[in-house]
Amino acid sequence: MTERGVLDGEATTDEATTAEGIELSDPPTVRRRPRRPKSMDRTRYVRAVTIGIVAALIPFLWILWDVADGAPKLFRKTYPGNDFYDLQTRAMFHGHLYVPKGTLGIEGFIHNGHTYTYFGIFPSLVRMPIMLLTHRFDGRLTAPSMLLGWLVAAVFCALLVWRVRFMMRGPVALGRMEAASYGLLLATMMGGSVFIFLASEAWAYHEDLVWSVALTVGSMFALLGVMERPSRRRIALAGVLVLFASLNRLPTGYACIVGALLVAGWLALGYGGQDNRRWVVPMLVAALVPLIALTVVNELKFGVAFGVPLKEQVFTRVNAHRRAALAATGGKGYGPEFLPSTLLAYLWPGGIRLTPIFPFITLPAEPARAVGHVVFDRNTRTASLTDTMPLLFLLSCWGVFAAFRRRRLGRGSLMRVVLFASALGFGTILIFDYISDRYVADFLPFLLVGSAVGLVDLWGRTHNWRRGLRRLLVGALLVLTVLSMVVNVAVASTPQDSWTIHRAAAYVRRQVKVSNFIGVPLTENIMHGRVLPTYAPADKLFVVGDCRALYLSIGEKYKTFPAQNLEKRTWYPIERPAGVVNRFSLWFHGSLATLTQPIPLMAIGSNTVSLVPDGKNKVRFDLTGPHRHDIGRAVRLKGGYAPAQVIIDPYLRVLIVSARSTTSLVAKFPTGQPKILPRPHTPGSPLAVDVVTKKKKSTSEALCRKVLSAGKG
Repeated sequence: MTERGVLDGEATTDEATTAEGIELSDPPTVRRRPRRPKSMDRTRYVRAVTIGIVAALIPFLWILWDVADGAPKLFRKTYPGNDFYDLQTRAMFHGHLYVPKGTLGIEGFIHNGHTYTYFGIFPSLVRMPIMLLTHRFDGRLTAPSMLLGWLVAAVFCALLVWRVRFMMRGPVALGRMEAASYGLLLATMMGGSVFIFLASEAWAYHEDLVWSVALTVGSMFALLGVMERPSRRRIALAGVLVLFASLNRLPTGYACIVGALLVAGWLALGYGGQDNRRWVVPMLVAALVPLIALTVVNELKFGVAFGVPLKEQVFTRVNAHRRAALAATGGKGYGPEFLPSTLLAYLWPGGIRLTPIFPFITLPAEPARAVGHVVFDRNTRTASLTDTMPLLFLLSCWGVFAAFRRRRLGRGSLMRVVLFASALGFGTILIFDYISDRYVADFLPFLLVGSAVGLVDLWGRTHNWRRGLRRLLVGALLVLTVLSMVVNVAVASTPQDSWTIHRAAAYVRRQVKVSNFIGVPLTENIMHGRVLPTYAPADKLFVVGDCRALYLSIGEKYKTFPAQNLEKRTWYPIERPAGVVNRFSLWFHGSLATLTQPIPLMAIGSNTVSLVPDGKNKVRFDLTGPHRHDIGRAVRLKGGYAPAQVIIDPYLRVLIVSARSTTSLVAKFPTGQPKILPRPHTPGSPLAVDVVTKKKKSTSEALCRKVLSAGKG
């Protein structure tokens, strides 16, 4: 065999024998071909995976920083949920975990009169060094934290693949094609997976999952290290990572704890050798300390050792459907009856939508369907992992087969522990009464571990392959890597219910430009009428009258949220007529602490929108009338200037009041003619509020006209 054959992944007869299971420590009985130093293999590997990670970083930052809509937004923030961890961090500085009342909205949990978030404390710990020094970045640290979590995940994925390779194949020379395949695998892991969808929104829900994947993969890497060669340092690393994972997210945290316990049991049974039984107690400590810490935090927050008491969440108290869903499961919120529905949503091929209109590949047009007579708390548009991550899925299937088959490579049987532990992370999601695309991230640790095992096993069995077949394997990996990246970027570009109006309008502009460029009309997406329908599938554009208004559907259904959402919330306003948006310039002279009485701002028929004091430096906007009293969410303001606006949309049938870009009140449309209430200025008063009202002119009809023109082709 030529030297090039060795470099390209071919093995000598002795290397093939080693790959088939002979312990590397066995005394050599045959002559071996001289091989390159191990440092050269490591250098080649590092170079390949670095290229793969950098290639994946480009789409991740493009989506995370929202580059498509302008300059990169390094400290991008979205509403709601961009400050949950910040609030928890400030609370921890004061020696407790509860946050100011009302700051979490419907996501808050009320226990013993205090408000808590169900999110873990690890991302709050990450923020502490910055928030200890300044308030400047409060509410703006989510995107940087997600980027840091992604980088940590990339490093651990690279380390994991290298460790799996050594444990399964031993010191076999790393060929160029094999190294290239690992670079492609890292590019797929980080840029052709649900990581890209998580980057589409910088908020706590996605930050939680980014760190969950990073810490779970890190824990699996560390646990493999303990089984490979136990030591004080390796067990300490495993204990720290399992602790961090358990303090971040419950499903994957418990999975990591179970994995650590399995490793302790493996050592106790002597599978790691009789001499290594002395590490059983340290490994048990590494597993039990995180379990105790997680239990203590749960007790402090919710008064229970395990799980989350959904009945104590504000959302449960205000939403009748949530209470009905909990009642259907005996108050648990989960059960095996949900398995057919969740398996269909997350695993069934065909879980994406192909369309001739930009972005060509999107989430399904409608939410996932329930199978049987089950009551879901929420059921949203969700792409299946088989369609969005085909390479990771296929390699994981092979990895499971490789780990459990009789003729395993090297120490391939040890992969069973981490495969089983990482699989526990998504087990909870499959029996949960909530389907969401972001929960695909709970499958990702298993896919990352499984794909590493699968690809290493494939290369371990290519010693009898011709060079052309090995090239074909790398070519197939390249095609699936590019496909995975394209699909995930496209899916991440799909409008979501947390998008701003500006972002939704930019999305429609891109659709028009691309459609005009490729010559494909928007006809199938355009609807006309004078009354906005309650619901339409995603990407439908509704033109009111002769371009009087333009709306975009995001395809989500909110019929289960009657208590706090609106019947037509699936529609995003792209262009509105004059008089819909009323802007106020509020000037506060003096301290907000002196404000004790509501200040009426606008009358709408018999109803009144008022500015109401709500604690120190906080106000809210209420809508009151003879037969209604809608209470707004507290908004933190300071003295001086505060821009505010009241939106009264006759087509969406909604009233929205906000201040400083923070929404305070969302209420059903009040009937009647809007009228600004005058505010007399009293010189010398402790606090005066000057109201300067500006009615926003009709938004330009240019985009609507362009949509109609694109619809004609």
